Amino acid sequence: MTTTVAPPGRLRDIYPPDQFASQLHDRRSRLFHRLSWRRLPSLGLAVVAIILLRAIAAALLPLAPEEAYYWMYGQFPSLSYFDHPPMVAWVIQAGTILFGDSEFGVRFGNQILMLATSMAMYAHARMWHGHRIGLTSAVAVQILPAYFAAGFVATMDAALLLFWITAMWGVGLALKLGRASGWYVAGAACGAAMLSKYTGVFILAGAGLAVLLHGPWRRWMFSPHPYLGVLLAAAVFSPVIAWNAQHDWASFRFQFVDRFDDNGLRIDRLASYLGIQLLAATPILVITLGLLLRRTITHRRLGSSWRVVALVFSLPLLVVMLQKSLRFSIHVNWTLPAYLSLIPATTHMSFVLWRRASRRTREIAIAQRSLSGLRWTAIACIGVNAVACLYLIFLQPRLGYVSAFGPWKQLAEIVEDYEDRLPEQAGHEPVIITEGKYRMASVLAFYRLPIEDDFDSWQQTSSQWLIEGRGLGYEYWTDRKDWIGRTVIYLDSRKQIPKSVATCFDHFEIIHDPRLKELGDYQLAVGTGYRGPLGKRRSGT
Repeated sequence: MTTTVAPPGRLRDIYPPDQFASQLHDRRSRLFHRLSWRRLPSLGLAVVAIILLRAIAAALLPLAPEEAYYWMYGQFPSLSYFDHPPMVAWVIQAGTILFGDSEFGVRFGNQILMLATSMAMYAHARMWHGHRIGLTSAVAVQILPAYFAAGFVATMDAALLLFWITAMWGVGLALKLGRASGWYVAGAACGAAMLSKYTGVFILAGAGLAVLLHGPWRRWMFSPHPYLGVLLAAAVFSPVIAWNAQHDWASFRFQFVDRFDDNGLRIDRLASYLGIQLLAATPILVITLGLLLRRTITHRRLGSSWRVVALVFSLPLLVVMLQKSLRFSIHVNWTLPAYLSLIPATTHMSFVLWRRASRRTREIAIAQRSLSGLRWTAIACIGVNAVACLYLIFLQPRLGYVSAFGPWKQLAEIVEDYEDRLPEQAGHEPVIITEGKYRMASVLAFYRLPIEDDFDSWQQTSSQWLIEGRGLGYEYWTDRKDWIGRTVIYLDSRKQIPKSVATCFDHFEIIHDPRLKELGDYQLAVGTGYRGPLGKRRSGT
């Protein structure tokens, strides 16, 4: 038996009326099968499996220095901190209350936040596109590698993502459903996003652009509710404002001025930024953004309301980071919030192609490529996440290729060994100073904690700023005058300790321990009579 393939054209023009309905049904059935919805149980099991693998890796893998540094935030409760708002400290503290000062305790909060992000994504995408796209978008948040990693590493990104998508949902309540209460949901979520990371301010930019650019929504410009929502966001964010006011606006200056000193034009950084976006968002989200922009430029209008939402909550942050990439290095996690609005748009556009292809034979190839792209992107992402987790669980402890998860426990044991040998000085334990702004100081403070019995190690640990340079948050947690005259154990990750370090002590002796050589280029020394940074005497200046 041979099968006749219909020529390109409309099915209604090819088949007589009595056959059209059955042919349309058959075409829909075949394309529906290509979507692999019948395989959803397998996809669900795969997603659950990688989430469990992530939880196991979170429990077994040593903390990265950044994670330990944010754990240190919680040891010094404050309205805010020098280099970041306080949300990350609150999330980590909540986890350690439940599971103690352990790796899993530090990372637990972010895993819960990312699961909540999927729930918020479902609510947002369902509002604009329906249940099926809402479910697909919620799954995408769990399997896209950059978002998957946000649920593992204890940084501020998971909280930012949750409150960003919650704010988008609140804006949708107002703009799509006409509920004034949505502005207050969005305002509270925006304030919480800014408590997580300063880039949360781009939520205000997105909401403002949506109201200005889409005609049916401009009526909200004359309503008090959006403006009261902004005031609510400012009230939620007020602890950070209060801290900065008390500290000469140090955090704002550091984030928006000091760290963006002019470094000169660098085209290679622009290329790096664009490449990072392909990795962070996967090519399919970048293609979606390109298609939305092309349609907007071609038709000289934004079009449907969902397109407006997709663009206004992605473009502002991406454009600002693009401009900054000409002079500065942009980290992969900085643009993650921008792609949240593109995830439902990507799925929606693919499904639209499927529905059109069920009526027009010549569009089948386009629909198949689109759906195939979704399917293979999901498979590739799940595979990458699974391989990464398995490597971190089984091979990283043996190979140690990822230096961020370094030999911190072994270093802490060596430092503690020498700390125990030194006598107490006028009732004071020897203190620990490390090279670097925060990295080694933070991991030593965390991993010495279970070794010490009679005091908290974080109280007696600080970074290089006591010797030279800057120390970020450590400068606000330690007073140099309190350490004058103390005995210090100094740890350095360079091949040789600079001679200038010795001038900060009355007596300075380098310790040659073969155990340090086995761990890398680490140097250890004991200094007595700490004088202050770079040889300044006991005046405390």
